[in-house]
Amino acid sequence: MLEDLESIHTTLLDAYKAVMLLSGVDLDSANGVNLPTTHVPI
Repeated sequence: MLEDLESIHTTLLDAYKAVMLLSGVDLDSANGVNLPTTHVPI
């Protein structure tokens, strides 16, 4: 079951990256961006 979830996650992430690339945002080349690793307060 966990392998299935990881496979689904990978597929969705790849699709999301493709859509973002079509809109001009390359998520794979965002090396210098500091993304949050913890909960971000609203």
